[in-house]
Amino acid sequence: QWKLLHRSGMYFLWAYPFSVYWWGLYYYGNPTLLDVVFYWVGFAAFALRIAAWGKKRRQAEPDGVTAPMLKVAGGALIAFGLVASATGRYWQDAVTTALTAPAWSAELLLWLPFWPFEPFLPLFIIGIGTMLATTTSSSSVPADSSVAR
Repeated sequence: QWKLLHRSGMYFLWAYPFSVYWWGLYYYGNPTLLDVVFYWVGFAAFALRIAAWGKKRRQAEPDGVTAPMLKVAGGALIAFGLVASATGRYWQDAVTTALTAPAWSAELLLWLPFWPFEPFLPLFIIGIGTMLATTTSSSSVPADSSVAR
């Protein structure tokens, strides 16, 4: 629990400034060079962290086989996330409106900063794509793996 708490805290402390540059780049409409550079450096660091996580998942089961459809779906989600990361100005307003439509979600705007976390949606999509692309079924597990006696 301690490790989870510290890791989550470090990601949050690092991600919060990254999100500020996203808002400067895609929401306020007058980005500076500093916004552009720091956003893309932060995005690249997060994306590389997701890639390292995917590599670790792949290496955990070296004998596993990934279904081709999962690889394709994962690759498509990763590509979609990359496109979304570069086009935030075009989708931010529609996504915010859709995600804050329910009453419980609209209330979160009052006490949760940057809800509904638009800066992190492309990274979340890339993470799901990486998870799908690296999901394996181990070939060492027998087809009939009923309860061991």
